[in-house]
Amino acid sequence: MARRRDDDDDDYDDRPRRRRRYDDDDDDDRPRRSRGSGSDSGTGVLIAVGVGVGILFLIGAGVAAFLLFRGEKGKPDGGDQQAVVVAPPAPLVRPAPRPNSAPINPINPIVPQPDPVDAPPKLGAGVVPIPPVINPQVTQIVFGGGEGGFTAIISNKSQGVGRQIDVVKTATGEARGQILVDSVTDKEFAASPDGKWLAVVGSAPFEGNPLTLYAVANGQQVHQVTPYPRTPATLSVPDLIWTAFLPENQLLTINTGGGFDVWSVPGLKRTAGSPPGLTSGPVLVVNGFTHTPTNFALTPDGKTLALFNGTGFTFYDPATATETARTEPVMKAGGSANFSGAALQADGSRFACPFTTFTPKATAALGVWDAKTGQRMSASSPKNTLGIAGFGWWGSNHLLLWQGGISTADVLNVESGQAVGRVKFKGIGKVGTVAPSDKLWGVTGGVSYDPVNGAAYLLKADAPATIPPGTQFELSPGGLWVKDQVP
Repeated sequence: MARRRDDDDDDYDDRPRRRRRYDDDDDDDRPRRSRGSGSDSGTGVLIAVGVGVGILFLIGAGVAAFLLFRGEKGKPDGGDQQAVVVAPPAPLVRPAPRPNSAPINPINPIVPQPDPVDAPPKLGAGVVPIPPVINPQVTQIVFGGGEGGFTAIISNKSQGVGRQIDVVKTATGEARGQILVDSVTDKEFAASPDGKWLAVVGSAPFEGNPLTLYAVANGQQVHQVTPYPRTPATLSVPDLIWTAFLPENQLLTINTGGGFDVWSVPGLKRTAGSPPGLTSGPVLVVNGFTHTPTNFALTPDGKTLALFNGTGFTFYDPATATETARTEPVMKAGGSANFSGAALQADGSRFACPFTTFTPKATAALGVWDAKTGQRMSASSPKNTLGIAGFGWWGSNHLLLWQGGISTADVLNVESGQAVGRVKFKGIGKVGTVAPSDKLWGVTGGVSYDPVNGAAYLLKADAPATIPPGTQFELSPGGLWVKDQVP
């Protein structure tokens, strides 16, 4: 490669030049053209080159026009090949914001991409955009009133300490209101079926956990009561651990001792209840990670309640505290057992609970009962019920078990109790383990949520009637997909 000429390189023209590749030995004495910038010979060469380039340009333009004309007419050129026409890029058309979604960022737009053409068929999923008020650090989701009710999405405050609770219409994602609380020890929440009220269970171990009622419309506290107060002389009083709304503006509270009470809304006056009856052995427990009840359950419509009674389960009409049915004992009174989850089918027809007894050795079981009569419908021995973090129905034939994480769940056959598949979120997601129906519910967005463009969605997915063993599902804003099948 020839060295670049520097301005102060006076001897550039006197250096020996490399012989051209095809020169003969006899050509060494041929006169060489001057490199002077103003010579007549140099000017002639430049003019010739320019004319040649111009001719080539005109020829190329003519060929391109010919191809363009043929491409527009759609005529093949001497065979099956179609002419390829490179069109100029189309102007960027920014899509209009979807209803109840955040506006598109004009600098860095996030445009929803269509599902791939060769993607497997969807299995029935619904997508509800969540308003941009939702904070990315979602910690919990609670539902009130079934699919036609409201959803409370609980997250950490973006600024300061405490919780941010956004209440939205479950079916549409329409924002109803926002409540900000300064405490990080609030652990259980409930949204009313009409979206007007939010109930919060606080933490005060030596005084009794308080129950606070908020108005969703303005985020203001309306009333507070301590359902099971403690004093230095009554420290054995059971703790308030869970709350949920019932029909007709009533609020249910459940304590660790197996008792419950019903309160009027908004005055929080006690209207009915059943005293605690667990004096030894297991007590009522909520999983601290997923906030799923482990040995009690309530239907989404609030009309059927199942509680562990010390040996088996009792079913109630919670509004009147009337017992409606009772199961056979699943353990001896005062014995030892570990309950991993409990769930009532949405229509109140069946109740399921995986548990392990330790009398004398550990025995895992999955029981399914008729919630109307208390009769056992099936019993199986799943491989592992320890370490379950969440539990719920998925359709009529399957159950979901979350082990450790809450964005991945094993799918169990109801009758056999054996795992037949697995379902997980694509990316970051949070599952609502106490669902408003027998579907898979959750919110996706998580830490990837963009407060400008949105990207958070409330999802629901129907369960297939049959699931071949080894099926791997994936849930995303695009739907529920069969990701893979493992033999």
